[in-house]
Amino acid sequence: MPGHQPPASGQDRPGQIAAALRLVWASVVFGLASGAVSVLTGLANHSLSVLATGLGALGDVTGSAALVWRFRAERRRPGQSQAAEARAALMVAAVLAVASAVVTIEAAIALPGDSGGQVISARAELRQPRPGLHSQGWGACEGNGQG
Repeated sequence: MPGHQPPASGQDRPGQIAAALRLVWASVVFGLASGAVSVLTGLANHSLSVLATGLGALGDVTGSAALVWRFRAERRRPGQSQAAEARAALMVAAVLAVASAVVTIEAAIALPGDSGGQVISARAELRQPRPGLHSQGWGACEGNGQG
């Protein structure tokens, strides 16, 4: 596969794992901060899209935390990190499934409320023919004296 690097030699690997852990921890801290702000802002302002963005960021944090777990497992027992990675993948999938369910439920709850009526009335409005538009072109609706 292009761009795929072969595993580092035994001497280089501990330094690379330490560097990877530093980067992943930075990702966890930033993701927690941005995800928490987005979730709290979305809840406070009843904004489903901001809430969904925050839940997505927290899902990414779960992935980063799984990488921390995997790299620590590799540092302790290099041959058994694959098992930790498989468990981490299941954990991330579960967290993302829960986030998806929360957003779907919130969207379903929000739809019959205010926005549901607006969507229905907008559809009805689009289906109503407007006088002057069908035969006289777009200029008729701009108040230029036609129609």
